[in-house]
Amino acid sequence: MTTPLRHDVYPCSVDSTTINDVRSVTVSPSVSHIVMIPGGALSPDGIAMNYADPTVNITSGDIATVVAATGVATGLVGSSAWEVQYEKRASGGAYSGSTSHVTLNGTNCLLYTTSISAQQDAAEGAEIQATLVALSSDGYTAPFAVNTSQSLTGTPDVPLRHALGPVYCNGSLIAGVTDFKLDTGIKIEAKRSDGGVFPVTCHVTERQPMVEFSVLNPALIDESNLGPFISALSGSGVVGYLQAISPGGGRVAGATGSHISITAATGVWVCTNQQGTARGDVVTTFQAKLTVTPTVSTTATLP
Repeated sequence: MTTPLRHDVYPCSVDSTTINDVRSVTVSPSVSHIVMIPGGALSPDGIAMNYADPTVNITSGDIATVVAATGVATGLVGSSAWEVQYEKRASGGAYSGSTSHVTLNGTNCLLYTTSISAQQDAAEGAEIQATLVALSSDGYTAPFAVNTSQSLTGTPDVPLRHALGPVYCNGSLIAGVTDFKLDTGIKIEAKRSDGGVFPVTCHVTERQPMVEFSVLNPALIDESNLGPFISALSGSGVVGYLQAISPGGGRVAGATGSHISITAATGVWVCTNQQGTARGDVVTTFQAKLTVTPTVSTTATLP
């Protein structure tokens, strides 16, 4: 039995920004319904749309491109065109030719970064997660359309992948780090008005950025530069690095300026968890809760 309608993900775009190295795309229409049950009945007599808050979540290894477009404080306001593409697979082959594929596209949106993360030995390296909030032009026109029999734009590519690198806390190298994550803490509020069912605008209403990392050294909770409960960041705070991966080799040389650094200097440390297992490891997890937006450089050198 064949499955002729299978599709693969393909590069996404917002205005002039193309997101490559796409790993997953999740489209959420997020429809709320009006269920009409008349008095004296048990079942609905009708169901209608109350409102919808459609979003698209994109996971990619193309960290530098997304960060350059969105930053980690607000986001990219799309006002020209955005598009999600799905490439049709060919039965008995690889992919179908032109005018065979499916796209979702719209005009207005906000694309913002939600997290950047890396884990030791992750086969695909570090990744970035971004959310696209789809907006309507008038509150009634659907924020995006689904199109069949389409040709695709762009070419799948891996511009530059990164892997977990060293982490410094209060100026000291932390040995034994197994994962590192920046959560931008951006909260978005999409607004409808005048009876519309789709949002026409959205805004950043809150920002609580946080850096989290896990280490194999249980003694860190007693060291003066961290602590078991809560203590203020000092000096340079936390600086986490993602190392550029060298195709055909291991890692790009440290002084090349092709690595990523994430710097968070103002906030507090919190030890959130310490867990050990028999014949395993004791893992200690820390969070740096921040009071200012962290700085992300995509042209960093390694110390």
